[in-house]
Amino acid sequence: LCRRDAAVAGDELWVTGSLGESLASGVHLSFTPRLAEGHWLAANAYTHCLMDLSDGLLVDLPRLCAASGLAASLDLAAIPRRLHEGHLASLAAALTDGEDYELLITVPPNRAAEMRRHWPFATPLHRVGSLHAPAPTRPLICDAADGGDLLARFPGTFRHFNASPETHP
Repeated sequence: LCRRDAAVAGDELWVTGSLGESLASGVHLSFTPRLAEGHWLAANAYTHCLMDLSDGLLVDLPRLCAASGLAASLDLAAIPRRLHEGHLASLAAALTDGEDYELLITVPPNRAAEMRRHWPFATPLHRVGSLHAPAPTRPLICDAADGGDLLARFPGTFRHFNASPETHP
């Protein structure tokens, strides 16, 4: 069992697949659940916790952080963006769109290289950031490059059953 509250400061953040434009591309209707990947990660003790990205990275990651009492830094250049009709999803879409149904994974740094080396799936695997102890002067979810507050920079997030985006408190 890989619970949201089991992440550890220093863990690396990884995601499967690509993010953004799920509704426009129709992926939300024809996705492949990452059940085999999640089972493999847990069975081989590569992860402290994992969860699916159904509401968008900037909605689901704060939930993981809150449950584990941590904060996160994201490498925006490493966020895997979905290719749809010859165009990459925008960074904002990759961070805030919902219905991606990929996995968000926390991996101890000493297990990351082995995990990548033994990954048996065609599903791409991407390191996108890391977890750290929260600090009063640092945002909950920050840009690894400049320390900026990503929840403030990208306030519109996906809301089920509503065409308008939800904003962070």
